[in-house]
Amino acid sequence: MTWTKEEFCQGRKIFGGKIEVGRWKRRTNREIHGLFKETNLIGIVIAQRVRWIGDIMRMEDYRKPKMVLIHEVGGRKRLRRPRQRWKKEVEDDIRKLNIGNWKKKSEI
Repeated sequence: MTWTKEEFCQGRKIFGGKIEVGRWKRRTNREIHGLFKETNLIGIVIAQRVRWIGDIMRMEDYRKPKMVLIHEVGGRKRLRRPRQRWKKEVEDDIRKLNIGNWKKKSEI
């Protein structure tokens, strides 16, 4: 049972560090694996993201999460590499799962 580097990084983000003797200590890979018994951590994170975007799309149009998701932010673009946006990551996940027309399906 091996995890990819991406799965370990995701586990670190979810479980974070721990306090030992008044200071923060980074959790080891073994500790993270012990806390989370599932082997496919990335699959679980993807499923939760897809579920959450469906919940947002079913919200009323005046709700803040839906407004943030639907509307584009104006302003100047950064000169550096663009950040990965949550919406784009979810759309990539949906594309990988071969879910066509996800906006229509979320209204069900």
